[in-house]
Amino acid sequence: MRVVNITPSAVTPELAEAALASTALSLALKLARWIGDEKVLTASGTLHPAAAAEACRALDIELPAEQLGNADDMPELAQVWEVARDAGYITVAGEHVRGSGADAVTTDADAVVRSWLRAFTSKLNLQEEPCGRCLTVLAELAAAADGVASTAELMDAVRLAFPAPADLARELRHAVSALADLLAFAAVVPAVDEPEDDNRVRLTPLGRMLAETVFAALAVDPGADVETALTMLAKQPPSVSMFIARPWLAARTPAGAARELLAFAESAAADSRMIAVTFAKGIGPEAAEAWREYAEVPGFGAYAREWLAVLGEQVTADPRDAAWLTVEAVSMVGVSLPPEVVSDMISSVARRSGLSDLPTILAVLRESGHPDAERIAEAISSVQGTQPSRSDSRVVRAAGGSVYQLKVELREVSEPPVWRRVLVPASTKLGTLGAVIEVAMGWDGWHQHMFSDGSREYPDSANLRSLLSKPGDLLGYTYDFGDGWEHRLELEDIIQNDQGVTLPACVDGGGACPPEDCGGAWGYAMLKEALADPGHDDHEERLDWLGLESAEDFDPAAFSVEAANGRLSRLRVTPDPAVVERSATVVRIQPRGKKKKARRKR
Repeated sequence: MRVVNITPSAVTPELAEAALASTALSLALKLARWIGDEKVLTASGTLHPAAAAEACRALDIELPAEQLGNADDMPELAQVWEVARDAGYITVAGEHVRGSGADAVTTDADAVVRSWLRAFTSKLNLQEEPCGRCLTVLAELAAAADGVASTAELMDAVRLAFPAPADLARELRHAVSALADLLAFAAVVPAVDEPEDDNRVRLTPLGRMLAETVFAALAVDPGADVETALTMLAKQPPSVSMFIARPWLAARTPAGAARELLAFAESAAADSRMIAVTFAKGIGPEAAEAWREYAEVPGFGAYAREWLAVLGEQVTADPRDAAWLTVEAVSMVGVSLPPEVVSDMISSVARRSGLSDLPTILAVLRESGHPDAERIAEAISSVQGTQPSRSDSRVVRAAGGSVYQLKVELREVSEPPVWRRVLVPASTKLGTLGAVIEVAMGWDGWHQHMFSDGSREYPDSANLRSLLSKPGDLLGYTYDFGDGWEHRLELEDIIQNDQGVTLPACVDGGGACPPEDCGGAWGYAMLKEALADPGHDDHEERLDWLGLESAEDFDPAAFSVEAANGRLSRLRVTPDPAVVERSATVVRIQPRGKKKKARRKR
């Protein structure tokens, strides 16, 4: 993809003033004024050492202790030089550089913003092949409430958006560098409204103009056919694709766009189908008409029936839908199914259907009508062994040894945030940890899950200790590939279980777990909005869907440590009602803010 026309719109004097005040542009202008009519360069096109030292003093750049060999020995000066050149403030011709025309540009607001934009997009290589890491940082800020996000959230977004980079540390450093450039160009500023906001940044009006301009240049052609549009969208990280899809969606009615996407999805491969369905869901309830049409279709219509139920509509479910959607999720793994995936598959079908014996499960899958059903069933048949019982496979017992204190946060859910602090042995397998997370959070465990650190996905057989080794280490956990519930796992502390506390245990938390199949973070936000407003068009439908008589019976802030441990006790050999109190003493947990009192009505 090539960006050929990055042109700002709605330029104002305020934007120009902000651009000139940015560190990057103000230093570039200062350099151009120091250069003046002309300075002589070396044969390689750089300033002579003496001139470079003089330029550093003019720009208040600290000189190195050792003698300068050439201007390239000063990275800070080189950066200012690049910005001045890309902005058009200096002109290099042979062995001479001129900067005499810079002041004339500052009198024209449009020219100032264009020069600022040229310099910034050149620095981030947005003129040719845009960097997905840089775009993700910009998109996450543009999509965040009030344009505010923490630096940790931005780095997490980069980690989760890009699977298997050759060097994750290098990729994250690149993302940090992009954030530093945004700060230097005044596209973002520190958000310091409150003391705890010292690690958060806020998108400025200049930054919003930047995001609108860049994403408009990358946007999908409104006249593109659906396959071309999806091909372009699939090349970009999820947060970026939501922006560049807007013109294509705006050229169609909501139902028309969804109809195109679903028609393509019906005959596409599983991975392409998921992309198309995800974008169709992103259109929102305005496209319900198209979903109703596909709700009459057997097999693929399972997506429509599931989504319409999320939207609060009365839908006649097909008894084969659960099996169809399960096969769909597994079919995206590929032709070769690892044993741990097959084991999870069997467990998922068993939980959904209430079945326990393998032959019956295989029959249910084969009868689902999914085109990959037979292949998946054969793959399961080829795996030796049967489904382990929950009491055998999910037991976690720690009689001494290292215990991990993990904070599990549900991403993109706020007002209130949903999180849990849990204790598990360091030797815990990921398959067991997945069960602990689901139970502690409050998920029913009906759906598939995945662990990933942004660089790769990990099987359930992997050991937790091998992935998280020191406090501050992170891991990502996705539950329900349809709704896409993303969890952030942080290792907070490592302690010794000298008293032999039975684990797992939940010792703190906040926020109620969202209802299953409510449409992910976006759907949950819409659900809370509808319930909070008795006059909302969907208020009564959402109450019916939840089986509640009144919105007062729904409290998104409700959480009980005791209830969470009651659920976790089913994962233990010997439930112990004193586990939470003893484990809190053993690990010396430091409270991090007030815990909200549970208020869910019974």
